[in-house]
Amino acid sequence: MKNFVLYIIALLTCPPAYSIEGNYGVSSGDNLMQLSVSGTLNDNRICTVNSDNKINVEWKDLITMNMTGDNYKQNIIGSFECNAETKVTIKISGSEATFGSGLLLTNSSNVAIQFYSGDTKIAVNKGVSYTWSSSAQPPQISVSPVANNQQLNQQDAFAANASLVISFE
Repeated sequence: MKNFVLYIIALLTCPPAYSIEGNYGVSSGDNLMQLSVSGTLNDNRICTVNSDNKINVEWKDLITMNMTGDNYKQNIIGSFECNAETKVTIKISGSEATFGSGLLLTNSSNVAIQFYSGDTKIAVNKGVSYTWSSSAQPPQISVSPVANNQQLNQQDAFAANASLVISFE
């Protein structure tokens, strides 16, 4: 393999899991359920990943027989800071490869990307919990290439795109 570039975009989301100040109620009838919510959602938490810089991963001179998902790991989160102690879910959002389990699709049918949280594999579109505090280390999210078979052309290049989605809990 010559070169591989993985672009990851960091997104911060605020799911509707927060308490809402105001009035709410639920009523139901014949096969009908109505939910009414009114009030204000306040959330002043801010988190920054890698100082707001794009995450780029580039591998050079890969040996296909070593592309098992356990080799060539690269960390993708160098810094993670929030303005208050915060519990978040970190998810890699992207298309799943047609081989393996939970691997990120690339533009090559014979190569995919494995994600890790520490030493634990993370499936694409599944989340892991992380709690930030001023003394916390950044979450250890890393990536590694996986070959579908050992018959890859050594001159092939491949690319993938994913989003790093961070949701406040």
